[in-house]
Amino acid sequence: MAQVKFHVHDYTITILGETIPLLRKEYELFHFLYENNLRPFTREKLLDAVWPTSAPSDRTVDDHIYRLRKKLAKWKDSISIDTIKGYGYQLTINDEGQASPFEKDDEFFSTGARADSKVSFIRPRVCPPILT
Repeated sequence: MAQVKFHVHDYTITILGETIPLLRKEYELFHFLYENNLRPFTREKLLDAVWPTSAPSDRTVDDHIYRLRKKLAKWKDSISIDTIKGYGYQLTINDEGQASPFEKDDEFFSTGARADSKVSFIRPRVCPPILT
């Protein structure tokens, strides 16, 4: 996982050795998403998690996500905040160099090809017809 260090005393994060200053709520939102990597959240759930005692609009989440994306743009290949259309957002942390869980699974690759080959699709199995 991309190494991220959180510094709550000054609301900064360090990614791969570089420190990024965040606003307090940006920090809290990013920390919440980081702790729940790959888990999608609705705007309402994010509001409840990061703004529990206030009642901001849904647009508040969108604005904070926008600002976080701008600040994290340099690391977009490693860390991204993805929009789940019609639902909300999720943080995705891409592991560079991590092997696919299917890499050694010959059944997954219909030709026995590996993940690094050009053949990376599954051929559908044909079932025999049911005779009645």
